[in-house]
Amino acid sequence: MKNKVFYFGMFVCGLMALSSCGNDDLVESSSLSPSFDSETPASSEATLTVGTRGDDPASAPANGRIYVFSSTGKCVSLLSTDTSNPTASAKLPSGTYTICALGGSDLSPYTLPDRVDATAASLITLKSGEQLNELFMATQSVTLEEGIDQTANIELTRTVACIDDITITQVPATVSAISVEIGELYTAVQLNGSFPAAGYTETVTVALEQQADNTTWKASPDKLVFPSKGNPTLTMTITTADGTDSYSFELESAIQANKHATFTGQYQVPIGAELQCTMTTTDWDEPQSLGYDIDADHEVFKNLTQGTFHNGYYVVSLDASARTAVLLAKEEIHYDKPSSGDDNNTNPLWLQSLTTAMSSLALPTGIASGTWRLPTLAEADIFLRDTRVAPLGPTSGMTDTFFCTHDGALKWTCLYPNATTSVLEQHKGTTGFSNPPVYLRPVLDITY
Repeated sequence: MKNKVFYFGMFVCGLMALSSCGNDDLVESSSLSPSFDSETPASSEATLTVGTRGDDPASAPANGRIYVFSSTGKCVSLLSTDTSNPTASAKLPSGTYTICALGGSDLSPYTLPDRVDATAASLITLKSGEQLNELFMATQSVTLEEGIDQTANIELTRTVACIDDITITQVPATVSAISVEIGELYTAVQLNGSFPAAGYTETVTVALEQQADNTTWKASPDKLVFPSKGNPTLTMTITTADGTDSYSFELESAIQANKHATFTGQYQVPIGAELQCTMTTTDWDEPQSLGYDIDADHEVFKNLTQGTFHNGYYVVSLDASARTAVLLAKEEIHYDKPSSGDDNNTNPLWLQSLTTAMSSLALPTGIASGTWRLPTLAEADIFLRDTRVAPLGPTSGMTDTFFCTHDGALKWTCLYPNATTSVLEQHKGTTGFSNPPVYLRPVLDITY
């Protein structure tokens, strides 16, 4: 996109409007007939002339709007400019005014307030079906004094950012699709250049395509967006023959206006492990770089799906309406077998040993509170039937055996094929905890 900086030159010349009775009306003057409301007597007037220019005459915005607000916040004049009429004027009483200016090659995709309804906080949004284009804005205060010529320059700055490229390298051949979500991004901007405090955000989804080397996935959306609301969240959705995995991370820097953003990630480990990624952001005027590493300190749990892995944790179950979920520990954890007592659930030392082992397991980063617990029989049945969690034995077809709770008691459970139908059936027991080995794979209740 062509780099442009717009300036507004304002020439103010004082005019006296006096008569013997002191009741002369204000007379408007504008190249494009601006509207104006007088709030003070017309005994002291000035003419506000606004011109648009840039580094050269050709850089004047093809489409411009200038909202002039009085000290009480009322819009008293609305001026328009274009390449044929780069300046516009209005007669105003002397006093202090706030000017909110915007321009670009084409403002027709945006909903703009009219003079009567405009305030400095009026929202500028996209019309339905339209796309963002380069939008420049600025706000400045100017004081008009009777009889004194004044000049003011306003430098318009670009209000949008641009997502240039999203690239992931060293992608395993098992991956069949990758998409990236970036949010939350603003969908509106106020007339004074600020962004709304609540609402008006969206998440942008970009699908990546496999490149000729078969290990690089890339998209070049060249997409204009409004800046992010705070530090955005980046979510990668990766599809393989085994299903879909999602990884979400909060970025350490906001997506800023007037900058191009390039996202580059690299597989460091196989599917199911954590990703190490870097992002660089380049200013359109002066290059600026920032970096971050996606690691365990940036785990974010959102957009969960039951039966998938999220940041390496298997989602056993969830309640989307209540935003609660049950996560499975990434791997079995070690526990000490009791040195005395019966080898069954009547021996309290078994439950005590398992509880001690679970208490030493750290919570996922980003989860503030919670206690690891044994899965219920029903929860164990869910992950035992997913071969990505507990693969079937190579010859017997039987799954590994895990501790669980059922009817308020400690038990073991596994899946074993029916001798006649080969359908996997659920087995459970209360004895023989030492032989064969029973694995400890706790779960955690979270709110996301």
